[in-house]
Amino acid sequence: MLWMKHRGKISDHHVGDRRQRAPVLIMAALSLLVGTVLLWVLDAPAGLFSAVGTIFLGLLLCFLANLVWKLSVHSAVAAYVALELLTPVGQIGSALALALAATVGWSRVELKDHTSTQVLAGLAVGCAVYAVGLLLP
Repeated sequence: MLWMKHRGKISDHHVGDRRQRAPVLIMAALSLLVGTVLLWVLDAPAGLFSAVGTIFLGLLLCFLANLVWKLSVHSAVAAYVALELLTPVGQIGSALALALAATVGWSRVELKDHTSTQVLAGLAVGCAVYAVGLLLP
């Protein structure tokens, strides 16, 4: 992203202009692909491949949404990561995860980087991707 900003391909590190997001999300997908190859070479457990698959799904959904609308990727990632980390704690963990993700969403609205609808859509994507991950082996 620093290279892209230096080259004038993106206007800021938050990539506020949704038209500039596609190359960033494509680079993230390539990074996931390289990571997946490394996991395969290192004979990683199957569960890690499921996690990478769900992350790729979330990236794809954010990419598609941002082709036509400005979905909050920060909120999507915050919801997914918080649920992944805190849900094993139980119901209190799930509630705390959603509260933390909502706080990230609130900050995006306060910074005037997103509307509340864009944040809620991001939160929904993060939660949905996490739920899909629960269905994988």
